[in-house]
Amino acid sequence: SLLALAVKEQSLPVAKMAAEEGVGSIFFPGVDTDRSNQSNPLLQAAKIFNSKNNIRYDLEPDKRFASPEKTWELFIYSLKSGDVETALSCFTPGMRAKMSPLLMQLSPEELKKMADSFIAFNAADKEPSSDYIEYAIVRKSEGRNFAGFANFVKQLGEWKINTM
Repeated sequence: SLLALAVKEQSLPVAKMAAEEGVGSIFFPGVDTDRSNQSNPLLQAAKIFNSKNNIRYDLEPDKRFASPEKTWELFIYSLKSGDVETALSCFTPGMRAKMSPLLMQLSPEELKKMADSFIAFNAADKEPSSDYIEYAIVRKSEGRNFAGFANFVKQLGEWKINTM
């Protein structure tokens, strides 16, 4: 298995399982899980495992999520295009589960109207961390402006909307 190979080939400490947002996750103490870090021992073990088992798939982060701004642009563009699946891909798994029922029931015209209602998007954190940042967002509805926040987290090299 990949886990056994990672521990054996990369001399990783024993991994432990943890539940996060209802999905099992593997944590390696002291190991960077950022897929953009090419020296990441877990990534190297995955590449060895894939090569030995003739498995091919892209382990690189999706460039569309390279920054919170790019993720937001994709989210807005997807709404304007009526592409719910791509819009949902901009969220973390927990937020995706919350937003999916809402977005799936909207017509393409309603999705475009939602996208057009966002009139401001600005970083709220003066000193963001390397894997979390908060943005102030403003929506215009029925002639009134409503302010709120969108929180982005970096997961496996990709910036995703965690709350909004």
